[in-house]
Amino acid sequence: ACVFDAGGQILGTVGVLRDLTEQVATQRRLIQREKLASLGEMAAGMAHEIRNPLGGIKMATNLLSSGAVDDRRISQEMAQSIMSGIAEIEAIIADLLDYARETRLECQEYALGRVLAPVVEASTAEAARRGVRVEAVRLDDELVAAVDGPRLRQVFANVVKNAVEAAERTPDARVTVTLYRRHAAAVIEIVDNGVGIEPEHREKIFLPFYTTKPTGTGLGMAIVKKIMDLHGGEIDIDSVPGRGTTVRLVIPRSPVPAAVEVG
Repeated sequence: ACVFDAGGQILGTVGVLRDLTEQVATQRRLIQREKLASLGEMAAGMAHEIRNPLGGIKMATNLLSSGAVDDRRISQEMAQSIMSGIAEIEAIIADLLDYARETRLECQEYALGRVLAPVVEASTAEAARRGVRVEAVRLDDELVAAVDGPRLRQVFANVVKNAVEAAERTPDARVTVTLYRRHAAAVIEIVDNGVGIEPEHREKIFLPFYTTKPTGTGLGMAIVKKIMDLHGGEIDIDSVPGRGTTVRLVIPRSPVPAAVEVG
């Protein structure tokens, strides 16, 4: 601040200096603590997911090595159980690497309906076996956006798979997929009439290894959010427990760089 004399002339200035060293150090400690807590949660989640198939592998291996199983058919079943457990662990590791690794988008102009249609078609047969009807209500074939097609297809597949699993065992179980324009964005809407999401779970579904399902790694929606963030998109979720869930994937239609690299 300036200091003036009686005639209004500036005599000098007065300033106040504050030492923020301790405040900055405290903020850094808090950030580090949050990072460690997040890492701890991820490690605990991964350990839990891997421990389950490892338990089955250990039990089958012990039985085979003990010589207690002399029935060839049972031995083959045990060996198959071991292979299934290994495949499950490999899937967990693959999902974790996909989530953690540096991701580079290769974007080009895609008709979003053509990206989405194969996902709907591929999920129809598996959903039918679960008693769920999957249908595309409206897919705008002329709706174009600059996206990474394979990555975006991965997003669609994850969300549709979750919707099918949520609707399973529901009377008249169904999942509907719609693609439409909203201002300068494209919206992919996936609606199911399944169990819905409880409010206390809604904010956690994008956390790595967080899941309320008996199977799955809990990384699917974390990967979905990562890919959508890279595209500059948004995910809106409306859900009513016992009535179903609506997921809206909002993707900007404005051109984006041909290659976007994010760590």
